[in-house]
Amino acid sequence: MGFEVFNYECQEQMSIFDFINPKTEPPILLLKGQIAYKVVRGEVEEFEVYDEKSWLCGEENQERGYRLKKDFGYDCTWNGNIEVDVFTEKESAILKAQEYIKTHDVILSESIKAVEVKAYSYVRDCDNREMKSFYAIIPDGKAYIKQFMSYEHIIDYGSVENARKELKKTFCKQQEFEYCNPQEIDYTPTFKNMYLCNKKADWVKWNYAEARYSGCG
Repeated sequence: MGFEVFNYECQEQMSIFDFINPKTEPPILLLKGQIAYKVVRGEVEEFEVYDEKSWLCGEENQERGYRLKKDFGYDCTWNGNIEVDVFTEKESAILKAQEYIKTHDVILSESIKAVEVKAYSYVRDCDNREMKSFYAIIPDGKAYIKQFMSYEHIIDYGSVENARKELKKTFCKQQEFEYCNPQEIDYTPTFKNMYLCNKKADWVKWNYAEARYSGCG
């Protein structure tokens, strides 16, 4: 009785590393010093990629993050945002922002005209920075407001008289008026585009706010 011999041949020599199934790192899409344009609703903000090194993050480190710098502030972005809301070409960012404005409730800055403005300022002790706060009453009864420590926003009071009455009672209740002695100044505001706030949240009292306010949209 003989034995049948089976000859198993491997097409390629296998090693233990073939069973580990390593994953490749995500590519580096932004480099230090590169300019990146971030779209925030209908606004285009210009940043510089700040750090020499990016970092791995996300599930199984399959995402890559970058730190961005603008003036005195910082932001972050990730590979998944590139060509979605962060662009390396300004023209692409502008097109994305324009698309948002066309499809959402936005009060454009150039359409905001004030019938009266009240403004105050003081110099902050910790950094000698001039801090400003103002309100501008708009002919339809809305008021464009910037408190010392708030985003710029719009509240609809229904009429100019109501706006004037309410702001006279409430605006100077900011704590800075008690502790920092702000003085009234002559000031011509530079208005921003205002975006509709999400009124589904009970705590939202503003009707519109600038793009960076999280309660918009």
